[in-house]
Amino acid sequence: MAFDSRGPGIETHRVRRGHGGSDVRGPVPLPGSRVVKAPADAARVTRLLTEQAPDLLRYFQRRLNYDDAADAVAEVMAIAWRRIGHIPEVPEAARMWLFVAARNVSANWVRTYTRERELTAKLAAATLAAPRVGSSADSGSDVRDAIERLDPQDAELVRLIHWDGFSIIEAAGIMQINPSTARGRYQRAKSLLRGILGGVHEPGEARWQEAASTR
Repeated sequence: MAFDSRGPGIETHRVRRGHGGSDVRGPVPLPGSRVVKAPADAARVTRLLTEQAPDLLRYFQRRLNYDDAADAVAEVMAIAWRRIGHIPEVPEAARMWLFVAARNVSANWVRTYTRERELTAKLAAATLAAPRVGSSADSGSDVRDAIERLDPQDAELVRLIHWDGFSIIEAAGIMQINPSTARGRYQRAKSLLRGILGGVHEPGEARWQEAASTR
């Protein structure tokens, strides 16, 4: 279920972020979405955002600086209200629509972080950032560190499936790639994780959840 951002008749929506002055492209409509009048759908979208806010917050807490997660959720909500006419009516599709927006917002914030780090490094003449040291009680740190060593696209696919609870097909839709491509990347990622973690099998579900909950 890959979505083509070049589809006909799709407007590109931008939301300007106060910090850094960068902007974000909103997601293209999912198949089955339709243009509707905002007043008629206000209650539905309010309910959708209320239900999905906790999952969106966790999504950003696992990918951005912890303190920035709430601001990122607010940015997704702003996109949803401005693009209300393109949010699908089917709840599952509407949830995926929000996570497409969340992925775009996350990517923009990461780019901003990168620019800020580069600028800070130049101004301070720093050569290396201080290494991140995990707590000895953090039982999920090895899995998180292993995921971070994957190709960024493979790592995001693994996070969507094991941390955010999406199927491979749903994760492919959020990442806007072909499902067969997603399956291939997922199998490759699992194989690499086995090698990185030094085991015969990829992490069990309990270890995936430890890695997600201790982030």
